[in-house]
Amino acid sequence: MFDILYESCPWHTRVAVFDGLRLRNIHYDDVLRPLLEGAVVYGRVRQVVPALQAAFVDVGFALDGFLPLPTVPKTALPLHEGQALMVRVTRAPVEDKGPRLDARVLMTPPPGMTPPHLVKPAPNALQRALRNAGETPVQVWVPRAEMVERLT
Repeated sequence: MFDILYESCPWHTRVAVFDGLRLRNIHYDDVLRPLLEGAVVYGRVRQVVPALQAAFVDVGFALDGFLPLPTVPKTALPLHEGQALMVRVTRAPVEDKGPRLDARVLMTPPPGMTPPHLVKPAPNALQRALRNAGETPVQVWVPRAEMVERLT
């Protein structure tokens, strides 16, 4: 069983996942840092780099996302510049590196949508923690009673 400690205030939310006394991971949301990991974006290929086995995709952020070609479905290959593609953000941008992407997405863009466009926003910190727990039962601890209303 995992224990999840949930703490929130107007400017951030923190969720810590414990396995007994061991901290497994921490998820947080901050109003100054938009949620990215897990978001589904309709992007446009800017450049394909065969030497890296990757493509750079415009997903509407300051830096293009890095898309490893092995994650691209065979039906979308070969990729070419300007091609529209559904991708999921698997890692948020870090310093001067753009987000890491994965093209194994089952969603299709709504008709008439032009890239780049956010199709599905990223899950919040508690949703990410519960997803990572998988099938393992969890017990959520909320230190302040007024936060319980936000969760239900």
